[in-house]
Amino acid sequence: MYLPKHFSVDDPALLAQLIAEYPLATIVGRLDDQLEVNHLPLMLSADKRKLYGHIARVNPLVKVAGSNKTSVTAIFNGPQAYVTPAWYPSKKETGKVVPTWNYAVVHAQGNLKLIEDPQWLRNHVAQMTNIHEPTYQSNWKLDDAPEEYVQMMLKAIVHAEW
Repeated sequence: MYLPKHFSVDDPALLAQLIAEYPLATIVGRLDDQLEVNHLPLMLSADKRKLYGHIARVNPLVKVAGSNKTSVTAIFNGPQAYVTPAWYPSKKETGKVVPTWNYAVVHAQGNLKLIEDPQWLRNHVAQMTNIHEPTYQSNWKLDDAPEEYVQMMLKAIVHAEW
């Protein structure tokens, strides 16, 4: 990605904040000499060194993880907006202005790894639910669903991290 140095941010706390506020990542990997692009909600580990989430077992990313090219990029898009040249004082002074686009984004690269751990998956789904449900002023919990249904759904996903 082209990134002028004066726009680069290396502050781990700011990067972690953007990931937490905009957790839906675009995941890009290689599969059979083509790009495989998916959108998945991800979380950052407590030590802020790993991304983790879950992937449907039928998702082609599972094949990426099982290949010899496990490198993926997760792209987290934060706020963005068009910037009009009318906002610049130099518009009146010289007219030498152009529009631009302002945005915040985090790119995180790593090797995708799948881990079979049913208890981790259950805890993860419960954690994601507990984080996101209050946004909708809801008190739904994973335990509100019938246990046999939860177990069936958990068998359809796998723990992923990089």
